[in-house]
Amino acid sequence: MTPSSQLQLRATDADREHVAQMLRASAGEGALMVDELEERLSAAYVAVTRADLARLVADLPPRHTARPAMAPAPEQPVLGVDRSPGLVALLTVVTLGLYLIYWWYTVNREMRDFARTVQPTHPLAGASPVASTLAMTLGTLIIVPVFVTAHSTARRVGEAMSLSGLPPHDRPSPLLYTLAYTIGGLLIVPQLLYAPLLQGHLNRAWQQVRAAQEPGAGDWLASAAAA
Repeated sequence: MTPSSQLQLRATDADREHVAQMLRASAGEGALMVDELEERLSAAYVAVTRADLARLVADLPPRHTARPAMAPAPEQPVLGVDRSPGLVALLTVVTLGLYLIYWWYTVNREMRDFARTVQPTHPLAGASPVASTLAMTLGTLIIVPVFVTAHSTARRVGEAMSLSGLPPHDRPSPLLYTLAYTIGGLLIVPQLLYAPLLQGHLNRAWQQVRAAQEPGAGDWLASAAAA
């Protein structure tokens, strides 16, 4: 099959994820701005044919010429841990909320480290997991920081999902999650669902990136570029 005919084939999920990884890597090198990256990631996810995907990277410098010859290879994305949402909920209840503090710090650190290796200029790369955790714990004494950190953590999960290549409609609503954690705390159940549901969103982001790293995911694109 010729390179041109390969481009006319319908794109698979693996094709979309491979191009999303290329876009994130190019953004990390400064070839794309944050808004350009998000726009192209969204387009990659809904691409119908391989030609649609090829157009999204056609104007980007080849990876082997984008850096000086002696520069080290780019870092592989630092991914978080897939955790069972049900187990997150169970541990939160069994430990009387202590596990939630550990979870809060850990996922905020994982999202920050992921952004630093995917797109260092992204605001998520400068987030402070310590500040977020302190606002969630000691901040309860003055109420306001709890609203802020509940909203910020949900927003960061959405940003991590965006950097992974997932479309905007898959991201959590920071407002709804903030209400669930704060006002919903009066009903207990909505607050208990906050961490498990966000963990489910993060699991999808990590799985998306891992799928794009599978060997041979972008062979068709390399062939088309060389043609």
